Amino acid sequence: MQSIRRFTLAMVLLSGDWSSDCRAQTALADRPRHVPAGFSLQWQPNFDDDAILQQLEFTDAKAWRRNTHEGRAVLELVGNSRYTSKVRSPSSIALLTTRRFGDFLLEAELLQTGRDYGHRDLCLFFGFQDPGHYYYVHFASKTDPEANQIFIVNEKPFTKISTKTTAGSHWGQNQWHRVRVQRIGNKISVWFDDMTTPAMLAEDASFGAGYLGFGSYNDSGMFAQVRVWAPAVEEVERNRDLFKAKAATRSAFDGEFRPLFKSGSLGGWRALNMSDWSIEDSAIRGQSNPRNPCALNQFLVCRTPAGTRSNPGLRNGILLGFETALSTAIHARARGYTDRGDSALGGPRVRVF
Repeated sequence: MQSIRRFTLAMVLLSGDWSSDCRAQTALADRPRHVPAGFSLQWQPNFDDDAILQQLEFTDAKAWRRNTHEGRAVLELVGNSRYTSKVRSPSSIALLTTRRFGDFLLEAELLQTGRDYGHRDLCLFFGFQDPGHYYYVHFASKTDPEANQIFIVNEKPFTKISTKTTAGSHWGQNQWHRVRVQRIGNKISVWFDDMTTPAMLAEDASFGAGYLGFGSYNDSGMFAQVRVWAPAVEEVERNRDLFKAKAATRSAFDGEFRPLFKSGSLGGWRALNMSDWSIEDSAIRGQSNPRNPCALNQFLVCRTPAGTRSNPGLRNGILLGFETALSTAIHARARGYTDRGDSALGGPRVRVF
């Protein structure tokens, strides 16, 4: 009897070891070989269900919709968003704001549906802190310093941080493309179609864990088959106000606002060509470049007295002593101008010095 008991105990222990090993083998089988060790599947959105829209925040929700294409469920960006960022950066963004990722591997399939031109693009966003602080990958047909790169937006217009890229991401017509974005520590790697060799590389430590998302600078396209792998994920309350404009707040200035040009004089002001500017009904009037009427490229700035000390980030020291309330009216008389002032169409842009 004693020998039988020992035999039974041995069988139980053997069974336990085998079960544990089996679970480990199953986990390895579920994790593709290219996924780093320690990463597990953390998010796989179902674009066939309206519930996915409750996890995302959009710069312009009307520019997005759920759809199907050739039998697959997709998240579709149907056109440029009516959204203006504080700094030059992509306008169309759909962001997952219920989870934040540090290290991650994002896989997706993309289909570009816009017209064919050099900057024809789609984007993937990561490390997103707020609309003025994030990273994004810009997949575009042709490469230049402002296209087909890894960029950072950090309180100023998007800046290239990629140290390697390709000649371009060739979209074709009605073609799906497999992409992959991986971030481990400071290292960022991006693949486009060829999953054996990264198409883009970068290193940056400006931002840590943040939101992930999809979008475009100003084009249209579809996103499908999204999977996100990570060693961990931080679940957070949905941020519904991420892209909402905040109400302006008054500073410590308690003085009276007075019209700057009521006197009808441009004294104390300068421009590249003063003949382009005049005063009309106590308002300043400027004309655009006649060679390119869709680009308002003349800027009037207040003259700074010599030796005036400026704060970091301010080019004009005289701005330290007052606030301005600005009202603008742009009259479209030039061919090809739209009332939205869409920068993609060469519309007007206001610059603050």
